[in-house]
Amino acid sequence: MLLISSLGGFSSCGMFGGTTAFTLKNGIPSVTGVRLSFEELAREPESAKTVAVMVYPFSGYDASTEKNLASSLGNTIAAMNPSAAEPERKIAVHVIMRRYMIAASNEAGAVLACVSWALVEQRRVIFSEQFYAAAQGRLTKTVGAVKDDAARAIVQRIALRAAWASRPPSERGGAPVTEKTFDDIDSAVFQIPAEFVTTTTIASGVYLAASKSPQWGWAEVSRPFEWEIYLAERGLIDLK
Repeated sequence: MLLISSLGGFSSCGMFGGTTAFTLKNGIPSVTGVRLSFEELAREPESAKTVAVMVYPFSGYDASTEKNLASSLGNTIAAMNPSAAEPERKIAVHVIMRRYMIAASNEAGAVLACVSWALVEQRRVIFSEQFYAAAQGRLTKTVGAVKDDAARAIVQRIALRAAWASRPPSERGGAPVTEKTFDDIDSAVFQIPAEFVTTTTIASGVYLAASKSPQWGWAEVSRPFEWEIYLAERGLIDLK
């Protein structure tokens, strides 16, 4: 703790962390010759963490946040499908939230998420990957808005790469690149604050400040998710 003479203003009215469901359309392609379906958004145990620096309590990756993210994934993926006759190929999208960390002060907020997902066709995994999503906001941007930014990054990456990976390898080209998503945690952490500071008035011209480092490394998961085992245990694929 220390006394300083400046005051930030991260909006307290949005500190509760409520999120929204949405459907991404701009920049999201339609798929041809295949029908994509969103099957699930699951989470690993002990996958969520919040770091609050002298601010009102706010929600992290709670049931409402998970529900809105699942709805957004389902809505966006459904909108990618053609309205014509049922295609022969059907591909299911499965998503696991491995880590979801959010930190906030009264000056800034940030989210760091580790996500793994897979495509399943004819009872086998045809594609899987893990990535990190990072979003931040300062001053008047609310915690909920920062969480929505992270959700949009997650949905955009999965939607674009699902369309890309559903094509034959000879037709794919390079994998789509999306803003606010990264293949490694170091690149993601570089985009968000390393320290959060909250200042508040305690007397005329005198302010109390608290600072804290979120220790973003908590969100790192180095071991790949074992999709074949996970899906086989649920009777969704056949092991080789």
